[in-house]
Amino acid sequence: MPYRTEEILGADDLAMGDESMGAYEIQGDELSGASLPHPRLKATRPMSGRRLPLGVRSNGNIPGGTNATIKNQPQVLFRLERFVVPSDIAGFFDIDDIIVGTASVFAAQGAVPARAFDEQATSVLLGTDTNQPATDLTTKVTNIDAAPHLFRACYIGVAVI
Repeated sequence: MPYRTEEILGADDLAMGDESMGAYEIQGDELSGASLPHPRLKATRPMSGRRLPLGVRSNGNIPGGTNATIKNQPQVLFRLERFVVPSDIAGFFDIDDIIVGTASVFAAQGAVPARAFDEQATSVLLGTDTNQPATDLTTKVTNIDAAPHLFRACYIGVAVI
């Protein structure tokens, strides 16, 4: 299903005008036409997006009682909607933070049990800022079990393609 640009980028990430003109980009202090909704915006071709997965996996097992930082760098604009941890490993981990660029997704500091993000969780929707291409999407986890475990999960979001 195609998405409108503002659904992918969000109102705070992209100034939108008349939908028939598509997306707009800021053009410094130049005026780019009286018919545009804002004098600093220039019409560009409409962008489309699709909901895509992005895998998350630790580099090997995480020893019991220790934490790990796992970084991904999406190569397209990516707006995170959901984070899914398989239920077979969710009981072994806490999610310490999810960071888009430099901004935490969490409302406050503090770990969240990974079970809150298992595949059956229905009301854990993350409306995040749009991750710019080649910018880190970081997951910080702690193995709360005594045994070492491999962490794996999946981001689901809308990517501009």
